[in-house]
Amino acid sequence: MGLHYIYAIIIKIRNLLFDMGWRPLRDCGVPVISVGNITVGGTGKTPVIIEMASILKGNHNIGIVSRGYKGLFKGAQLVDLSVKNPGQYFGDEPTLIAKKTNSPVAVCSKRIEACLKLKNQGVDTILADDCFQHRSLKRDLDIVLLDATEEAKNYRPLPLGRMREPFLALRRAQVIIITKRNLLPKNDLPQWDLWFQEMINKNKITSNILEGNYIIDRIENFTGEEINSKERFMLLSAIAKPLAFERLLSVNSIEVVKHITYRDHYNYTFKDVSSIQNKARDLSVKILVTEKDRVKLEVLDIDKNLFGVVKLKIDFSAYKQFGDKEKFNETLINMGS
Repeated sequence: MGLHYIYAIIIKIRNLLFDMGWRPLRDCGVPVISVGNITVGGTGKTPVIIEMASILKGNHNIGIVSRGYKGLFKGAQLVDLSVKNPGQYFGDEPTLIAKKTNSPVAVCSKRIEACLKLKNQGVDTILADDCFQHRSLKRDLDIVLLDATEEAKNYRPLPLGRMREPFLALRRAQVIIITKRNLLPKNDLPQWDLWFQEMINKNKITSNILEGNYIIDRIENFTGEEINSKERFMLLSAIAKPLAFERLLSVNSIEVVKHITYRDHYNYTFKDVSSIQNKARDLSVKILVTEKDRVKLEVLDIDKNLFGVVKLKIDFSAYKQFGDKEKFNETLINMGS
């Protein structure tokens, strides 16, 4: 019996224990919106959470909880942007979320502790990052992201594929958001739509299904000045899906001559940056990075005019006849009422 079969059996038993009420839920006392996925990494949770925070903030005092993956902190802590290197200490993603939303962000591997810390700050609604499998935390809304650029062969259980849970688990989600569908080659869209609709019909998924497409909002250097997108660029990234970053620039007709990649959440060193800057100068190009990479680079001694950041927006829309954007917005705005 392969490891993927053993993994799938363990997940099935674990979910059954929660479904039957044999494992308890922890209630933090305020509404919780979980944003997660059924595959490992790279579905786009961070930009989606940032966009959802902007929708919620007009009607709620929101906070965000995160595991703080790769952070150096201990216990449950609030992200403090005034520390020397917040991206390294708290994790790059919670640091970026705190910067972009101007909302309190709590980090802890035990999400309930992070939630309670936010509640003590007066937060009335919580966005919980990567919590779909963290089932012990009671939540009021489950949102699951599916990356349209994920290869079909990866929809197999770990470690054979990249699935944390089978497609059937999507029945627990009230909302499914398909991310990066606009990054697929147009010729591939009909085949992807056919595959996806077969999967939701086969598994009797009745969730509200939306698209969350990546839109470039602005490209600017690290001093805040807009960069001409007609220039040639070198890319630098330490993210889960570097090819999606390339594709985003390609569909926007931005020329890329080289892409230097590191593993997801990598903490850059001065030696790395020095070498990268020299390569860019040799090629007579600027270096473009993601917003997630920027939080780790801007604390280093770099040439801020040589580096540019690609700022993203997420455009939510209904996915064909399966989605209702207005219902989604109303659900968020009326959370807890």
